[in-house]
Amino acid sequence: MTEQELKDNVDKFLSPDYIAMVGRVVNNIVIEDDQSNAFDLVQLFVEALKQEGVKNSANKGTLDFYNNNLIKLEFIALPLLENKDVVYLLAKNFVNQFQIEGYNLLEKFNYKLLNIILVSDRDDFKKEVERDLLKNQEVIVREGEINKICDWLKNYVSVVGLENRDTLLRAQYFASLKNNNNVNSLEYNYLISLFQFYDMLGVSSDSPEGLAEEPPVIVGGKLYIFRKGVLEPVDKNKDFKKIVQSTNILDSSDVLSESSNSFNLKSSGPVVSAVVPSTTVFSNSDLSDLESALKNYSEDSLEHKALKQEISRLKAAELKQVQRSAGSQINAQK
Repeated sequence: MTEQELKDNVDKFLSPDYIAMVGRVVNNIVIEDDQSNAFDLVQLFVEALKQEGVKNSANKGTLDFYNNNLIKLEFIALPLLENKDVVYLLAKNFVNQFQIEGYNLLEKFNYKLLNIILVSDRDDFKKEVERDLLKNQEVIVREGEINKICDWLKNYVSVVGLENRDTLLRAQYFASLKNNNNVNSLEYNYLISLFQFYDMLGVSSDSPEGLAEEPPVIVGGKLYIFRKGVLEPVDKNKDFKKIVQSTNILDSSDVLSESSNSFNLKSSGPVVSAVVPSTTVFSNSDLSDLESALKNYSEDSLEHKALKQEISRLKAAELKQVQRSAGSQINAQK
């Protein structure tokens, strides 16, 4: 490739039109919680941003744009990231998750744990995250004497204890935060999320409360889900299997292969949406029907999650354009 062609590719990657398209695609991925496509873009953008042509030509605003969107994508794709990348993300950018409306770190992290086969390895991973989180220098509360995550965690542990945290002391500590004039309502929610996540890291994956899997259990002829040491009943009036089959999540053809470019959705890992082959075409009516059906289920229900995954799969058209363009940029620089 000629020098002029290389320059043209860099210019395209950094052009206002392309950047605007990236913004739309990332926004859609975040809204739909499309973790498989988020993971694809993470890999593409990490490589593209390493290229000398991009680093030398991009201004600070453009680099900040890509880096900020990269962090968002990493939070969405967290279950699919390498362990070391998750540790780094939470140690350096924990507060960025709060920019994502409705983001559930505990759920994402649980899916990540499901990708780790051995319970002992899960506990080792949680210890790594805990160790680096205790060093996190991010500001989570603006006013008052305690501002950084590391200092808030030290304060929390000093009150409720390091191990076997006292439930009453914990409740009293949370209540005291509401009366803290230096902590506004948003920051209060941030702190609660931080402490709940930190508490989870201290629970062994070998205990009922720390079990990442959520196996179905039949008790007295009724179906339950065993979730964090608690049996939760499944609504028999909602045929989840029918919903899942209608979205192809249980389709026997869903296997990992280079030719189909799809994920195995029956593995022990988290359920992720398959990458849509470029030849697949969907109608707008399909998407409208799914979005209408989504409103009939609560966000915590299995039906809602299945439908949401399929909706995100159908919205991949513009994403493919971004992937192809970013991919050509990477190849051009090699």
